[in-house]
Amino acid sequence: MTAISALSASGPASMPAMPKTGTGMPMDPLTQLRDLHLPEPIGWWPPAPGWWLSALLLLVSLCCALYYLWRVRRNNRYRRLAIAELEQYCLEFGRTEDSLQLLQQLSQLLRRAALVAFPRHQVAGLSGADWVQFLADSSDQTQFVQQYEALFSTALYQPDPQYDVDEIKQLCKRWLRKHKYSTWLKNQHSDSKSPSVIKDNIAQEAHHAQS
Repeated sequence: MTAISALSASGPASMPAMPKTGTGMPMDPLTQLRDLHLPEPIGWWPPAPGWWLSALLLLVSLCCALYYLWRVRRNNRYRRLAIAELEQYCLEFGRTEDSLQLLQQLSQLLRRAALVAFPRHQVAGLSGADWVQFLADSSDQTQFVQQYEALFSTALYQPDPQYDVDEIKQLCKRWLRKHKYSTWLKNQHSDSKSPSVIKDNIAQEAHHAQS
């Protein structure tokens, strides 16, 4: 009872005194709070290592693409020069109307281009029907054999060959644009398996065996 009486006598627990302003009025505690300081925003420089790696890969890819395009353009330069020369020959034909001269010029132009694009030892000795077959096989243009074999093999030695200049011009221009060594190899491989070629090979082997 003594302890209870003592607590009752002392009254309620004392509260901390509120700070007062100069006028004696109690100060608002919220005014004592300071503003929150946010961290500085993350800058874009220097980039993270992953961005450096991505930029390096992009730069390498771009350089490789530019180098590839440069090589393609350099390797095809002879095609552009040959096509320009073909156009010049056709302009000259418009003045001279010499069909034999134009045909010889076109044939020589195709042969010079072939010596640039194909192994010399496989092309230099071709003539007649073999040469025309090569033109067809190397560009997938069967018109050389089906329609113009005589023109590019025997008409070169005739005094006044007759042919459609525009068709021959377009045919030669397509060959200059489309010929490929891989196309020629593919057609060579397929021709070697054709029945007629197999029959000829068997006959040749039989003839050699008898001799």
